[in-house]
Amino acid sequence: MISYYFKSQKYRDSIERINRAFRFKIKDFSEVPLILQTNSYWLTGHTPKEIPKDIFYNPASMLEFQKKGIEEHLNNVEDDYIPYLMPWYGVGVIPHLFGCNIKFFRSDDPACTTTGIKMLGEIKKIEKPDFFKNSLTKKVLETIKFFKENSEIPVGVTDMQSTLDCVSLILGYENLFYWMKDSPESIIYLFDIVTETLIDWVKIQKKYNLEKLNSSNGLINIKTPEGIGIWFSDDDAVIMSPDLFKTFISDSYKKFFGAFENGMVHWCGNANHQIENYLNISSVKAIHNYMLGDVDSAAELQEGLRKRNICLAVGDIIPVEEELEDYLKQIKEKLSPEGLVLQFTVSPNLGIKKGKYTVTDRNVIESAQRIVKFFRG
Repeated sequence: MISYYFKSQKYRDSIERINRAFRFKIKDFSEVPLILQTNSYWLTGHTPKEIPKDIFYNPASMLEFQKKGIEEHLNNVEDDYIPYLMPWYGVGVIPHLFGCNIKFFRSDDPACTTTGIKMLGEIKKIEKPDFFKNSLTKKVLETIKFFKENSEIPVGVTDMQSTLDCVSLILGYENLFYWMKDSPESIIYLFDIVTETLIDWVKIQKKYNLEKLNSSNGLINIKTPEGIGIWFSDDDAVIMSPDLFKTFISDSYKKFFGAFENGMVHWCGNANHQIENYLNISSVKAIHNYMLGDVDSAAELQEGLRKRNICLAVGDIIPVEEELEDYLKQIKEKLSPEGLVLQFTVSPNLGIKKGKYTVTDRNVIESAQRIVKFFRG
């Protein structure tokens, strides 16, 4: 089923619809790309019984877990989801290279449990790490290799956290903000080293998964057009002032995205105070925003991005069922279909309620079908 999908008209139509959205050629909501993820590669929101016990220790288990969800989705949901495999080991892969400890959980995602740098004087001693000596980056590369050898499904790169997000984990928030004031040259040096590490890390992964530098098999669930080679998650942009962002961060992002021609930035929540900073990074071609149910903030973001025709890919881990229809109506009423991609995660046990994540219980396929019916009829 999966290999046939990539030869189908449905696949070609979805590619064309996404490409048209990025070119601002879509004028009607019925044509807006609608991408639903019903089996997230991350584990938060899944029940323990769904998750293989050895998912982080046996790439075959990770492959089967993802394949099962992909097949179920393609058989039951008529949207623009384009599958790819994700070598998923949490958000701490790069921080682990800089000394952060990682804990693996039985039925949740790996997470950093310590910072990597404790003292300001350690920063200037930092050098770029060796990916082939670190246990976690080696595991990622071995997983990509296993996926390529045992499946026809395209393979992406592992989770990408921004330079800012990585440095926040490496230093901790308190040290980051204090040291920005006390020793800005040290923080700029660390941002440069982490950015160069991120660029090298992506290039190595692309050698393993055979992606071209300026294209991808999937970026946070979206197969972006040629010319957009990478994404990262910049969640900490929501707490950073625009001035600090401009001083410490903008140049790093220009360098990172420029290495892959162009890129897409993700964040959860509201970082609209950074719109001008992102507009000034010419290689940012799309913003992916999980808006936490705040459609008004997404409308403001879309209006700001229109100044440079930056595509907005917007959605959420969808609200609980009783809030879902009103949420979908707001999207249709408040957002423009031009330059828009809708991308939702449908989680069995996680949803948005009054703007915050909460535990829920749903049939992911039925909820996905409900969303498709709302937008496509």
